[in-house]
Amino acid sequence: MRLRVYHPADKSPEWGVVGWKGPVQLRGEYRLREEWESRVDDPKAVLVILRHMGYKISLRVDRAVEQYRLGDATLRLEWYPRWMWLLEVEGQPDAIERA
Repeated sequence: MRLRVYHPADKSPEWGVVGWKGPVQLRGEYRLREEWESRVDDPKAVLVILRHMGYKISLRVDRAVEQYRLGDATLRLEWYPRWMWLLEVEGQPDAIERA
């Protein structure tokens, strides 16, 4: 389980995405996994619900994220203040290669 909380740069209200990721499978050079996500308007309420269900925070990562679309691919540029920059490209293999 994962809860991402977004704090928009324009100071509009925060929002979140709760998600689940299945185990990783390898297909050639690509990692595949089943994923389910849903946007939530009140991430603090979701955090309370998850805690009441017995979940505990095992890892918290603060980072700045910029997200872009290029064709059918999603590019996410992430800056981890304590570590590094990361560019993650998601989509179908042909869209990833074009991006």
